[in-house]
Amino acid sequence: SVLKNIINEFENIVFKLKRAQNTNEAADFIKKESFDIIFSDADSYDFNDSDVLNKIKEFKENIPVVILTETFKKDIVRKASEMGFQDCLIKKELNKNTLFKTVSFSIQNYKYLKKYESSENRLKKIFELYSEYCYIISPEGIILNLNSSALNILEYQKHEIIGKEISMIYAPESIEKIKILFAAWQERGNINNEEMVIISKSGLKRNVILNAEAVREDGGRIIHSSCLQRDIT
Repeated sequence: SVLKNIINEFENIVFKLKRAQNTNEAADFIKKESFDIIFSDADSYDFNDSDVLNKIKEFKENIPVVILTETFKKDIVRKASEMGFQDCLIKKELNKNTLFKTVSFSIQNYKYLKKYESSENRLKKIFELYSEYCYIISPEGIILNLNSSALNILEYQKHEIIGKEISMIYAPESIEKIKILFAAWQERGNINNEEMVIISKSGLKRNVILNAEAVREDGGRIIHSSCLQRDIT
């Protein structure tokens, strides 16, 4: 398989790869062993088969799932995003570097998402009360959640923006500034009263004042950032 061939190229990293012929066999493997990530070959089944997809979705409750497909198919990419899978990769574009980055990022991002979900219910009611635009951002700059006010002004559906880089919501004139601010946030843990320009899906720009504060676990490591944008347009 394409994964096995690429894995064999690694010299200093050992991957244990196990191949299941179908979702039932995969479920049996998962019951008996521990896995860090699942790659699901969308070309081996009907991606419109809701029974198969729901079975795979059950896997992602405990393990990050990455979809593989032979060629770019818009409906598969869209559905993979909607169902909360970590990524969707084109087989012919897969190589040693992209595989390593995908595995590393997917596992780490999945851990942050699960940590966030554990406290999400407690924060959800407060989060949605704000009229300001509120976001939860991972230490890597990935959008983990945002409130209805932010969704409405940005004109995105939630599945279109969760898991994407925070830079996607900023206008071109604010891209360099957000990179500098994000690096500073990673170092000191906060951003205070910075004027930025955000941009919606349709291209509408709005001026906002950005504040962000790091949320840390007991050991001091940053779990995520709570960001608030006050519209001054």
